[in-house]
Amino acid sequence: MKIFGIGLLELVFLLLLALVIFGPKDLQKMASSLGHTLNKWVSSELGQTIFSFSRRARTLPQTLMREAAKEKAALEKEIGLPEIQPWVEDAIILPSPDMPAGDEPVPQVPPDPEPPVDE
Repeated sequence: MKIFGIGLLELVFLLLLALVIFGPKDLQKMASSLGHTLNKWVSSELGQTIFSFSRRARTLPQTLMREAAKEKAALEKEIGLPEIQPWVEDAIILPSPDMPAGDEPVPQVPPDPEPPVDE
């Protein structure tokens, strides 16, 4: 488990080091002060803006992929890809497992399909 890129053992080591350097009373005051400062920062407008941006940045790849898929589907529908795709898939011949190495399959190209008639 990592918190802020620091492992659990490293975190324990840093806490023990801080306890040795600052002592128990000063460490308690510092932790309290740090907690109040972080609370103020998180509830501030800048903190909310940063958290909002961070949330959007994490979901950006999924959002872009979703939008690209919608655009791809619209473009495929516009150019008539669903009518062409079965013809292309029939023209692709994959090598079979019993085919000797080095032999390339020869695709059988079907005749040109008739263009769709718009009425």
